Amino acid sequence: MVGVNQTVMFSLFMVIIAAFIGTQDLGQEMQRALSSTDVGKGLVLGLCVAFMGLMVDHLIIRWSSERKSALGIS
Repeated sequence: MVGVNQTVMFSLFMVIIAAFIGTQDLGQEMQRALSSTDVGKGLVLGLCVAFMGLMVDHLIIRWSSERKSALGIS
């Protein structure tokens, strides 16, 4: 499950990096907000990306712990 977790984190990272090569997604909006000194919008978008990562991390850990207890592996 650590591999799945790291894959999700890397894909969120790549969304932001892909903005530099011209994609039209959340990373592009973040780059536009930060380049136009719209700090508020950049902060909100950055928090959205961080929240998505934290939520997926929490869901994976919770599912993993429930699965361990169902299998009897503490």
